[in-house]
Amino acid sequence: MNGERISSVGEIRLGLTIDKKLTFIPHVAKACKKATNIYKGLARAAKATWGLSPEIVRTIYITVIEPIVLYASCAWAPATRKLGVRKMLDAVQRSVALKACRAHRTVSLHSALILARLLPLDIRVREVAWLYEVKRGKDLGDTFVDRELERPVYFGDLPHPAHVPEIGYESVEDLDPQTVDRLAVVGPRIFTDGSRIEGKVGAALTEWRDGRETWYSTLRLDPFCTVFQAEMVALQRAIRRVKNGKDGLVNIFSDSRSSLEVLAGPKTYHPLAHEARRDISEIVAEGRAVRAHAGIAGNERADELARRAALTKKTAADYDRFPLSYAKRVIRAASLEEWQERYAEGGTGEITKCFFPEWNKRTGSSENGNDVPLGANPYGTWRVLTVPT
Repeated sequence: MNGERISSVGEIRLGLTIDKKLTFIPHVAKACKKATNIYKGLARAAKATWGLSPEIVRTIYITVIEPIVLYASCAWAPATRKLGVRKMLDAVQRSVALKACRAHRTVSLHSALILARLLPLDIRVREVAWLYEVKRGKDLGDTFVDRELERPVYFGDLPHPAHVPEIGYESVEDLDPQTVDRLAVVGPRIFTDGSRIEGKVGAALTEWRDGRETWYSTLRLDPFCTVFQAEMVALQRAIRRVKNGKDGLVNIFSDSRSSLEVLAGPKTYHPLAHEARRDISEIVAEGRAVRAHAGIAGNERADELARRAALTKKTAADYDRFPLSYAKRVIRAASLEEWQERYAEGGTGEITKCFFPEWNKRTGSSENGNDVPLGANPYGTWRVLTVPT
């Protein structure tokens, strides 16, 4: 090309190292080497009886070392099934895990990971890759296979900054006559609320005129939805009702300050907030933040309706997009199940299994979260509550 001969090479670096057979072994080796160099500096400051505390070591691992190894994991995650790749990852993680639990060098990898509360690195790689695929539209693989992820609004669909409506809200402690006069609260009032109870989610909005309820609506959300989503759905429906109505000015009350902050922010990528902002630019509505359970009749009524919708409403869900937090929870549950199976079937850490037969069942509990059923240790004195026989 341009008079220069292009030679064939065995590997090339394009963010990650790509070899000609697409094994990604050279990439994993370089990432592990970089992580090991960071560990060497960490090891000089974290000794068995002095230096960095185990919790700080664990934090440094999660925030510094792990992201280095997880870089571009969505591309090379299948390579973690290979024994050679797993050995390289285990070597890096075992060194840090021993420092994080202040154990002897002879402690096995499985025991060190259980004591340090860390997931095996190869499982973490596949976990991150799975989450990336879900963000791109792949099915989560749980019981709600036909549901879609609640994705942020594409920045190209956001309105021009000059056309973004200025939205604000005021905090209201109560609605006594003095407060109503001070804030000039006139016109109809719509109260919104969301609720999650017994694993079910509901939302509601109620309209009040002259101190009496004149209309209400209840909404059911799928059980994987969050209370924040329920609050946002109720706010969005309230704004849409005002848009379709004939009132000149409507006051919308909500006890969810986080929802109002998202709605009033200068730039928001939340899909429900985006729809609400698009509707609110065509109406006159004032947002009010009220305290929950402060004795305000409209707010108490909205809370009652939201609970009733969650518990008794049997219609199709009014909103069924699952949040990213739900996807993370499902993926983490699958990762922990795989880790528990590997831990139980492994041939090492038999003494640790006597105390911790499962990863989530601990015998003792320390203040900083590291659970070690030992007699004398750097953390202080421990008493074993249940001695296995």
